[in-house]
Amino acid sequence: MSKSNYEYECSRAELLGLDKPEESEFESPKFDSEELACETEQIGRVSGGLDGLNAVLDSTKKTLTRYESFNRKLGKLFHYKSKSQRKAEAEANFTSEENIPSKTGG
Repeated sequence: MSKSNYEYECSRAELLGLDKPEESEFESPKFDSEELACETEQIGRVSGGLDGLNAVLDSTKKTLTRYESFNRKLGKLFHYKSKSQRKAEAEANFTSEENIPSKTGG
């Protein structure tokens, strides 16, 4: 905190009849350049790790999209193939029924 906050708390303590607070409580913490460098390095490592994770996720997303597209195409192929096969079977049944001689004629 700042010096003005300390002065405010001192005047407040005098008015309330309390002990004055210690000035060390209101001093802002001072960081060494080594501590700042260490924290900056740690932040860089975390950021690099997240970048790597994002790259893996992007690659996985592309792979899954390709897989989904392939499965969709394969499903359509099977659907059309089975549909044409059923149509061919129906036509074969129809033509074979036409060629059956009737038993009531003669």
